[in-house]
Amino acid sequence: MKTSLNSIGGRTRFAPSPTGYLHVGGARTALFNWLWARKHGAHFILRVEDTDVERNQEDSVQAIFDGLKWLGLNWDEGPFFQSKRIPIYNEHYLNLISKGLAYRCYSTDEEIEASRKAFADAGKKGFQFRSPWRERTDELDKPFVVRYKNNLKDQLTFTDHTFGDMKKNPKELGDFVLVRSNGLPMYNFACAVDDALMDINFVIRGRDHLENTFAQKVLLENLDLKVPEYAHLPMMMKNKSEKLSKRNGDVSVLDNYRDKGWHPEGLLSYLARFGWSHNDQELFKLEDLIKLYDISVKNKADGIYDGQKCESINKKFIKQFESSNRLMSLVGLNETVEFHKKAIELSRGQSNDMLELKKLSDNILSLDCGVSTTENLQYLKDNKTLFDSLFTVVSNPLTTKETLLNWLTENKEVGTVFRVVLCGVKLGPNNQKLLECFDIMRIKIKFDCCKAML
Repeated sequence: MKTSLNSIGGRTRFAPSPTGYLHVGGARTALFNWLWARKHGAHFILRVEDTDVERNQEDSVQAIFDGLKWLGLNWDEGPFFQSKRIPIYNEHYLNLISKGLAYRCYSTDEEIEASRKAFADAGKKGFQFRSPWRERTDELDKPFVVRYKNNLKDQLTFTDHTFGDMKKNPKELGDFVLVRSNGLPMYNFACAVDDALMDINFVIRGRDHLENTFAQKVLLENLDLKVPEYAHLPMMMKNKSEKLSKRNGDVSVLDNYRDKGWHPEGLLSYLARFGWSHNDQELFKLEDLIKLYDISVKNKADGIYDGQKCESINKKFIKQFESSNRLMSLVGLNETVEFHKKAIELSRGQSNDMLELKKLSDNILSLDCGVSTTENLQYLKDNKTLFDSLFTVVSNPLTTKETLLNWLTENKEVGTVFRVVLCGVKLGPNNQKLLECFDIMRIKIKFDCCKAML
């Protein structure tokens, strides 16, 4: 029965494999599943598909968790690890064998390769291994794989929420492997069983899994288990011919975004628009995305990740969109302190990322960090005459913010020196904005500290 996407309830999942770090393509898949769950009052499940032991990377699991947490994509259940569910998969492959729908195959790699070569030498195409063990039930004391016994005759079909009606010749499936010779399940088998047993009713994943869906649907029907609905997303490509690769560290969420000072929702705003859009809007808060999001994909074609566009959206998010209170929270400032709020408002327009925002706001709040860098100290030494003239005005007990602004307006050549002393940058806020932020006493203290260092 078709699930109503407008109904309340349901379960979806994000199921990464720890063969590399979480990259932006995986983060986008997680986001779309998370949004669907939040929009429809459903549960968002985190499952780690870690049965490919040769390709698993030890530190990838925590990196995936940390990436999701940083993005704010909290899960409701899990994480569940497939490596801890082996008895469950064993039970189900034995069920298939008992029904005559699967078999133990003892053929060696060399025998399979010889069969493949003979097939090619005969000028044939579309090789599918025909195991001599298909109809045998005897068990040998040697390694084996479990294969699905493909006797399907009817065309395979399913309806995808993105790409519509999908069809496949059943012969193209072949006798695909369910369980490896080391006893660990293959992706299609473990994924299908888990989706059913975890009561997943809606799966959102990349277009590269379209072909897998046929095998998974067949297995679920053979096991008398529920088949979820599917929506496959256009791929996020590295270039015209290459997918983004987590194993190559392509645009890692932690290394390329969090650790470089990106705003998490700045990145999510870009990812949300990759295959989905809401008119021309570029910037979204998570709570707004939940309200606006629907599963319909406007453009079914694969797209190339645009780093410059992504960076532009992130900058706009920090400078124009995010609330001051949230920015203060992210950089560790107290939103109840008025001077902190002034500092963040002064800094956000000059900051391209959260690292710059924190640095500039810290500079403003500190009494001496205007010359805390060697570069700034040297600049003031090189322009000591300008500093001294400015210091004379600032240190005068009769100087007020108004008289200081008038003097700065008449002596524009000292503007850069003034900025360096107050906030540690040469380019940035104009004198009027600086004076709106600082009281005269703090200005005097900063200049006294700088004077002592020159």
